[in-house]
Amino acid sequence: MKKNKVKPSAIHFLFRKKRSGAHSIEQLFFSIQEEISSKVETTRYYLPYSGASFKSILGNLRFGLKHRNKVTHLTGEINYMALVLGSKCVLTIHDIHSAFGQNKIKNWLIKLLWFWLPAICVKKITVISAFSKQELSKLIPWAKHKIICIHNPVNGLVLESAKFLIGSPTPINGIFKILHLGTKPNKNLERTIKALEGLPIELHIIGKLNEKQLDLLNIHKIRYTNACDLTFEEVIQSYLACDIVCFVSTYEGFGMPVIEAQTLGKPILTSNIASIPEIALDSAVLIDPFSVKAIREGLLSLLKNEHLRKEKIVEGYKNIERFKIQNITEQYINMYNTL
Repeated sequence: MKKNKVKPSAIHFLFRKKRSGAHSIEQLFFSIQEEISSKVETTRYYLPYSGASFKSILGNLRFGLKHRNKVTHLTGEINYMALVLGSKCVLTIHDIHSAFGQNKIKNWLIKLLWFWLPAICVKKITVISAFSKQELSKLIPWAKHKIICIHNPVNGLVLESAKFLIGSPTPINGIFKILHLGTKPNKNLERTIKALEGLPIELHIIGKLNEKQLDLLNIHKIRYTNACDLTFEEVIQSYLACDIVCFVSTYEGFGMPVIEAQTLGKPILTSNIASIPEIALDSAVLIDPFSVKAIREGLLSLLKNEHLRKEKIVEGYKNIERFKIQNITEQYINMYNTL
């Protein structure tokens, strides 16, 4: 006789402490939690301390003891909490590259507290792309049997703003508004600035600019606007106000801007490396992000060809079907059932 699946009584989502300007993980799992709540009881918790100081980690671990042995999902960045939460814990790892820097001792501690020990403690580890699974398997080969790939879904707030229209006409004044998301090294703003010199564009940058980036913008005479610490709703409005999204990152565990831009009907120039080809397939213009020439030629192809822009918008709408929230949450529920 076939056994019925037993649904967990409640899923407890545990988030990092709230901080200004950091909302990608929260918005992602808010959507997942909302969808799951229609089928399974859920609760949401935030850690009391931010950062990775000894004091913050210790304080957060004490907080975690109160939730021990519950079915808990660590939603990202707080992997070390698995040390006190017990065996019914699920850990989502978004990427591994961004955790490491130049300091060898610090890197060893990160490997120990964020990857090696949590991999032993948790029941399941979810990653957001096959690329991330491949990378993580090399870091924790003894726990690779615990790793499950579940893609990120299209955010509900983004879907609410989607009109599903085929637009992208050439602007009346001939100046295209280009949206660039992020100013960290992997977001590749410096090469993008060089690639844009002399083109009929206005660049809108989301993220805090450093002195080098400001100097480059002036040297290459780029017309630009800048905003940081935006709410997610304000980020959505930035998408809607642009003509083309430029997301030529040198490293991504997933690449949410790809499906966010496509949901909102924007053609996107993005990278042909890491996880992005897996997420975008042929629905974006893919280029080598390490080549200023390639970035420039990719942008020119979109600027000059209205038919190409419309074609990529249509292909983008088709691509996001793979990332519907219902499909993604069903995969999570099936995984929770194994706990």
